[in-house]
Amino acid sequence: MKTIVGVLITTAIAFAQQPVRPQFDAASIKPNPSLRLRSVLLPPTGGLLSTRMATLRLLIQNAYGVQSFQIAGGPDWINSAGFDLDAKVEGNPTRSEIWLMLRSLLEDRFALKVHHNIASFRYTR
Repeated sequence: MKTIVGVLITTAIAFAQQPVRPQFDAASIKPNPSLRLRSVLLPPTGGLLSTRMATLRLLIQNAYGVQSFQIAGGPDWINSAGFDLDAKVEGNPTRSEIWLMLRSLLEDRFALKVHHNIASFRYTR
């Protein structure tokens, strides 16, 4: 009987994984080499999220609901390099769900690691 219990516990631990992170069905992030300094992040609607010349800092601010001064660390280019992002998901997710999907996308594509504390949000790679 001890062997069966041990197998059941091991199996339960193996299947107790992190909850599935919400993700876009399709997403494209491309560097925008334009020298234009104006970022545009269109409000998410109907499962679509689009940006033009958005800095990584702006994307992080929206994904995590923080202000610019709350982000610390990261390479200098998070403030200057622009990206065009087009992402979509089926259905009509809420704005909060879109931001959760953006978090997953940034973590996957930019190897974004976040450390939360009371005073700031730190980007490390």
